[in-house]
Amino acid sequence: MSTYSKQTKHPITGEWHKATWIDDYYGKHNYGVQFPNSDIFDPEKTKLETRDDKPVTYTEKRFEDYLETVCVEANPSVLDDDMPDFFDAWLGNQDVEDMIRHCNNFLATAIHQAIAEDRKRVRGVIEKLYEEFSVHPNENDREYMVERFRLFTDKILSSLPLTDK
Repeated sequence: MSTYSKQTKHPITGEWHKATWIDDYYGKHNYGVQFPNSDIFDPEKTKLETRDDKPVTYTEKRFEDYLETVCVEANPSVLDDDMPDFFDAWLGNQDVEDMIRHCNNFLATAIHQAIAEDRKRVRGVIEKLYEEFSVHPNENDREYMVERFRLFTDKILSSLPLTDK
C-alpha cells in the first residue's frame, strides 16, 4: 500500500476534489483521506465515493488487517511505535472462541458490504432501463422494453445462488 491522490467526493459538501489517500494514517494499512481544506476522514468509518464509483470497503482488507484494527480500537492507549509487538502479544492471547467471533464479524461485514454494492449496481441498471423506457413511450416500444426487462430479470435471478428454502 502507498500514499496516492484520487478524485474523491467530500462526504459533507458532496463536491469532488483531488484528495490524498495517506497510507497508515489510522494504523497499519488504514488510510486517512485528506481533502484540500484539510478535512481528514477514515474510509472505514465514513463512506467515500471515488471517480471510479467504487466505495472503499472492508472487503478489500485481509483478515489480519481486520484483526489489527480490532486490536487498535480495543487498546487506544497503545502508541503506534509499540503496536506491532503489542498486536503480536494480543493475537497470541486470543483463544479459539475469540478468533471464531472475529472471523464471523469480518465475514459478516464483507458479505453485507458486497450485497450492498451488488444492490447499488442492480439499482443502477434498473434505473437505466427505466430511463430507456421513458424515451420510447409508444405501445410498440413498450412490448420491446417489457421483453428486455424480462430478460434482464431472468439474467439477474439466474445469477443468484440457489437456496434450500
